[in-house]
This record gives sequence, structure tokens and C-alpha cells, in this order.
Amino acid sequence: MLVGYFVPQFASLKPLLPYILTLMLYNSLLDISIRPKHFFQKKILFFPLLNWILLPIFILFTSKSFPPYYQIGLLVTIITPTALGSPVITKLTNGKIELSMSFLLIFNILAPISYPILLWIYLSGVEMNIPILAILSRTAKIIFIPLIASLLTKKNKNLHKFMKEKVSPINLFLVILLVMIVISSARLQIEADTPINLLVLFGYILLLCFILYITGYLLARKDPSLQRTLPIALGHKNTGLAILVCVANFSAATALPAVFYIISHHIMNAIFIQKFRQSD
Repeated sequence: MLVGYFVPQFASLKPLLPYILTLMLYNSLLDISIRPKHFFQKKILFFPLLNWILLPIFILFTSKSFPPYYQIGLLVTIITPTALGSPVITKLTNGKIELSMSFLLIFNILAPISYPILLWIYLSGVEMNIPILAILSRTAKIIFIPLIASLLTKKNKNLHKFMKEKVSPINLFLVILLVMIVISSARLQIEADTPINLLVLFGYILLLCFILYITGYLLARKDPSLQRTLPIALGHKNTGLAILVCVANFSAATALPAVFYIISHHIMNAIFIQKFRQSD
């Protein structure tokens, strides 16, 4: 974030964002096994209840002091599907990997439809143009091109092994590059805001993240394996996708809540990993 802020030249790389995210998703999907049984678990209904209904309504009523572009970014971030890396965090907490997979697969596949519909519902009163069809088509490309490419790659064992060993490890670099480009692109809007407002925005996002993780923990109803899974499935989000939706359809400043959410959900991930490792 600091490098992106102090090196404005990274903003010139903004046209590369769709390709960066496509490669990130492709690399992540190489490690994911798609099975029909992942799609049939009742507990996945918690996600739309919290992320598509309750928290968006909460945001609409409590974020009126923020500029419209931050409000849009908050909504995009909250309705964003489960992160492709969530099974890794779930494995570290010794949770239910298959349940984590069901959240991941279903809501990322539904993202091209859920983004435009939910944004149209919740942002109809905001004085900004909501490009519904553009969001649908761009998100569909970002989701389905790497999905199909990963499925084809898996059919060739040698190619699959090569891509996992030689290409997938660059995802960490790609995440860093993604954040630097977004911050660099949003530098003028960040400078126009006050440090106090940015701190309040981060605190608000951290609160939303905390609500998701704690609600997931409480919904598990003292089931140890669910307590290790639901918080991550509900709260660990595909922030790269959220950033792209914001930047491609609105502005770089709209993506700032998603950037702050990266910090927030990794704080919560670290807390939950530490908690369950101590209890084992």
C-alpha cells in the first residue's frame, strides 16, 4: 500500500488488472477439486442471508457519512464471494474442507449474476450509474475463463504439475502488485480525504469483518468442526475480484474498502488459526 501511494507510476498498469486477476484465479483453481457433492449442503444458505441481505442493509443505514464511492465499495466487498484461498485457511484451523469448498465454488460461480442484481437492488437510490450488463459480462469472463482453463489443464498431468510448481507460486507477487496498482490509481482521492476519515473507514470495515467471523462462529452452535469452518467461509472474501469489479466499473477509490478488507480478514484469519491451534 505504501509503495503504491508513493510510486504513482503504478497507476499506468491499471489496464493489466483483469489479466492479473484472471491469472490469480487460474492459479488458485488448479488446487481446487470440483465435485457435485460440494453443491448440496444446507449450511451454504448462511452466506446469502448474511452477505446478500443483512449486512448490505446494515451498510445502507450506517454508512451514510461516507462518500458514495466508498458506500459502493463497501457493498461490493460484502457481497463478494468466498476467497479461493479459504480452504487453505480452513485446513490450518482443522475445519471442514468440503464445506469450505461448497461456499467457494457456488458463490464464485454465481458472482456474475449476484453482483449486478444485488448492486442494482441496493444502489438504485445512489446518484451514480450502475453498469449492470458490464458488471455481468466482465465478472463472467473473469470467473469462467480461468475456471475452464484450469479444468483443461488438469486433464494433462504433466502440464498440471508444471503450472502448480512453476506458475502458481507467483500469486503472492500478483496480490502485492494488485494492491499497489489500486492504491496508486486512487492516490488523488486518498490525498483529498483526511487521515481520520480513512482510519474511520478502516475501523468500519474491520467491524464488518468481525461481525461475519463472529456470526459464523455463533452459527456453528458449539460444533467444533463448524466453528473452524463457517467463520472463514463467511468472512474470508475474494478481495481480488471485488477490487476488479470496483476499478473496472466505478473508480479506483471505490476499491479502497476492498483493499482495507484484505488487512481485516487476514487479521481475523490469524486470530482464528491461533485460537484453534492452541485448543488442539
